[in-house]
Amino acid sequence: MIDSAESGYFASEFKRILQVRVQDALFKLYCSQKVNRQQIGGEYLYLSADKWQDQLERRKHLIEANEKEKGLYFHSGFDSPEIRSSLQLFLSMLNEKQRRLYVGFESMKMGRGGDVILSRITGMNVKTIARGRKELLAHNISPDRIRREGAGRPAIKKNRSAKSDRKANRG
Repeated sequence: MIDSAESGYFASEFKRILQVRVQDALFKLYCSQKVNRQQIGGEYLYLSADKWQDQLERRKHLIEANEKEKGLYFHSGFDSPEIRSSLQLFLSMLNEKQRRLYVGFESMKMGRGGDVILSRITGMNVKTIARGRKELLAHNISPDRIRREGAGRPAIKKNRSAKSDRKANRG
């Protein structure tokens, strides 16, 4: 089915066509290298293992045509591929807090629907963009921290007393 598709399939498209849960099966096919996949926005596009480049190119053209038809890129200021690729390069130079705040700022400039449009353009999660926008509006920005206090992975606590007990028992 993927091999005969003109522009591959998103998992959501497969689910709609087949009326079953498809994520696990698609992941197994990807792991066994029977299909290829590329992330576009927040979703994976599943492509033929052989002709994936042609399918990906066709899908990108379809998405771009659809977005232009809706006027999304035009109204966003990111209407040319050069500007979008420059934006991706610029965002790659920023840390996660700077990216969130900058894209949140761009979303504020766009107004209603800006989070969704910028999510499609940047690949960032809509909630992350909304959080950056809300932080800017609330003036809730800590200049010395990237993540808020307590965020991130918890520290691993080492049990040193158990190690010293084992040494004492050997000795």
